[in-house]
Amino acid sequence: MKVIKAHIRSACSLFLILCASQLVWGQNVDPTTNYFISGQGVAPWEFSLQFGQVKLENNSGKTIKGALKASPAKRHAEGDSIRLKWTPKDVRTEWGSQNENIYYATLNNGAKHFDLSSVKDQAALVFDVRVIKAPKDHVNISMESGWDWKTRSSIPIKAPLKKLPKKKWVSFPVPLQCFDNGKLDFSKITTVFMLNTSDKMELEIGDIRLAAFPADKVTCAKR
Repeated sequence: MKVIKAHIRSACSLFLILCASQLVWGQNVDPTTNYFISGQGVAPWEFSLQFGQVKLENNSGKTIKGALKASPAKRHAEGDSIRLKWTPKDVRTEWGSQNENIYYATLNNGAKHFDLSSVKDQAALVFDVRVIKAPKDHVNISMESGWDWKTRSSIPIKAPLKKLPKKKWVSFPVPLQCFDNGKLDFSKITTVFMLNTSDKMELEIGDIRLAAFPADKVTCAKR
């Protein structure tokens, strides 16, 4: 798996496509590089729980038994971010195994796929995060392509999350290179952000976007 060690600095001059990430909400925000801005999904991107089975209303919703709850949060203004709270629950599938799907928060779309192949070597997925309760168990951030779970690429981020200062907003970059598992098709990204853990954790998530990341600053652990 691949681990992120560097902090991000935007550099729009590297790629014109990334310049759209500097636009403010209310203007023509490009969904190729901006995914969740000021508490709203940039269409066709949509935040949901349990792989879309739980639709959010005003960033509010919960999975079975409240195993994962979403609620609106405030960074600069009311509702400009989302709070996600994981609480372990004994929920079984029809086959008797633990239902892990109830712990997934996803930002995906059913309208079209997006081509990130031209920038995958010099860009990062960046999300603003505020840790309320640090994770105790594994935490994965994932991407998928072509609406196919078999392409899913997951990166463990428990360790770096635990090192973040509590209750302070931090921009957390994940270089796209680190998602390259040989199955993910960067030309057909359909789930750009997926977060899950099966233990207690509470985070607030702000803007999620793409930004430039120098290739020589990327450090990824071996899979």
